Amino acid sequence: MASPQYAKRLAHKLMGKQQQIAAMVSGRAPLPVVVGLVDGRNKPYIDGGADFLYVDHGYYARDRGWEYIRVIRGAHHLTRVLDRPDDRRRRFGVRIDPWRGHGEAVVVIPPSAYYDAIYGFWKWADKACHALAKVTDRPLVVKESKGNFLQFLVDHKAHAVVCAMSVAGVEAALAGYPVFSTPRCASWPVNCGALSDIDGPQRPEREAWANSLAYATWHLDELDSVEWRDYKYQLKDAYESSNDGP
Repeated sequence: MASPQYAKRLAHKLMGKQQQIAAMVSGRAPLPVVVGLVDGRNKPYIDGGADFLYVDHGYYARDRGWEYIRVIRGAHHLTRVLDRPDDRRRRFGVRIDPWRGHGEAVVVIPPSAYYDAIYGFWKWADKACHALAKVTDRPLVVKESKGNFLQFLVDHKAHAVVCAMSVAGVEAALAGYPVFSTPRCASWPVNCGALSDIDGPQRPEREAWANSLAYATWHLDELDSVEWRDYKYQLKDAYESSNDGP
C-alpha cells in the first residue's frame, strides 16, 4: 500500500497536470474551463445552466491518462448524437461488439461521490435496485469499487448494466452489454429502454453515437486544430466549411 506521503505527492502531481490542461484549453477557448469534478465551480455552473467547457479524461484511449481529454460544453458528458464521420473512432481503434444475448446478473454502477454532490443522486443505487427488484428476478450486483470493469461483467455473467452517469456505460455498450442510464450519462443515446425492459432490452444502433464520442475526445497535441470560437465538437476545417455561404 502506498504511503500517505507518496499519495500526497501523487495527488499534487495530478492537480498540477489538471492546472496545466486548464491553462492549455483556456488559452484557446473563450468560455470558462473546468477540469475535473473536484473544481468547486461544477455545481453552481450546472445549477445555473452556465455555458462552460468541462474537461476530463477522454472517452477513448483512457489508458493514456491525461494525454487524451474529453471536452464537453455545458455538461459533464456528451449526451446526444452528432453528425460526424467514423474517421476518428477508427483511428482510436474502437470496436463496437455485437449486442450480447441474455446473461444472468444486472450490474448496478453507483454515481461517484462528486456526481452525488453535484446532482443530488441521494441513495441512487439503492433506489435503482429497489425498482429493479420489482421488474426482474435476476441477481443484482452493485459494483462499488474501481477495477477491471469489463472483466467484472464477464465474471458476474452480466446481462445488463444500470448506471447513473459513468463512462462505464460507454464501455459496456461498446462491449455489447445493454445499458440503462440517466439522460445525463454519455451512454444515454444508446439507452436500452426503461428499467421495466431489463429482461427484454432494446438494442439500438451505436455507430453514430460512438463516432460522436470520438469528436469529443482530443489529444493534447491537436488542441490547436480544434475550433474553439464556438465549440461544437469540430475541427477548424470542418467549422469553416459548415459556415461557408452559398
